Amino acid sequence: MKRWWRRKLFKRRVRQAIRLLARIDASMTAAGFSRPERKQVWRDFIKSKAGRSRVIDFMAEGAR
Repeated sequence: MKRWWRRKLFKRRVRQAIRLLARIDASMTAAGFSRPERKQVWRDFIKSKAGRSRVIDFMAEGAR
């Protein structure tokens, strides 16, 4: 019983993460980022903590 529940929770968290990333990408597009700029931001996000902090700062600006 616990196994199916864990699987269900995992799938839910993955769907939420996909929606969040899609919203971030849409907000970057609305802010005027070109496709190569967005791709570079995501590469930086994956590779370094400094890159992740830039994305988080951008999200905070969009929330205001």
